[in-house]
Amino acid sequence: MPHYTIVLYSPKGGRPARFRHHHQFGGPPATVSRVITAAEEALSNALIGFDPARITWPSLNRQKALAKLISLRQPLVSFTWGFLDGKNYRILQPSNADLQNAHYNGWLHDVFVTGTLCFSADGLIVWAKHNCPGSWNDGDMSLEFRRRLMDRELNPDRRFGVVADSAFPCADEMTGRILTPLKEGDLNRLVPSVREVAKSLSAAITSIRQAAECGVGSIEKVYHRLLLPLPYNQDLRRRRLDNLFRLANYRVRTVGISEIRTTFMYGPEDRQYE
Repeated sequence: MPHYTIVLYSPKGGRPARFRHHHQFGGPPATVSRVITAAEEALSNALIGFDPARITWPSLNRQKALAKLISLRQPLVSFTWGFLDGKNYRILQPSNADLQNAHYNGWLHDVFVTGTLCFSADGLIVWAKHNCPGSWNDGDMSLEFRRRLMDRELNPDRRFGVVADSAFPCADEMTGRILTPLKEGDLNRLVPSVREVAKSLSAAITSIRQAAECGVGSIEKVYHRLLLPLPYNQDLRRRRLDNLFRLANYRVRTVGISEIRTTFMYGPEDRQYE
């Protein structure tokens, strides 16, 4: 059983006495791993049915309220209610060569899982697809999200959408629903009469997207476990990511602290849009 002695302060000063015949023992790695796995499973079962930790798609009325918060900061972006961004997390290298090759990211020169997160203007995660191989690109991971935007039941008003970086594909059916900044060379392909307007809109999109960058990065700042390599076991990794994303929503709803929330919600009067 672990035990140790706390050396009390001596008014005479001097070097404290050495520990003698007192040792502190740790648990076996297998036992610690088994306990952590059981705890994560119990936490997952609790969070799935816990309303403050839910990850849910906003209704039309909610989209209108969120878009109003963003338009107060950037009037050029009138119907945007959220932010879409990708995120990579390091994992332990799988022993299987094929799995290791699938998760290897050539740009970052390491083994990752990648995914896409969508934040609303109040700092909540409303959609997440993660635990994908690190070699996948943003177009592959955002396919399900684009299908959600096209769903008439989830999005009755075609004007409302999100902003993303220029890496996300924007097909014709996504016009107005996923706004991205101008890519290199796009400005030259426009007629001169609309170039200034396009530059202003692109600058506005880039400005509000900075909040999304802070929001995605704020999760691991609070939950430092994401800074360490995740398990290479897919099921354990999925459960851990889901727990941390739900805990992030729980923290925003209960504490009210979020980089995105503090950017677009200035005071108590803005909570009328919640």
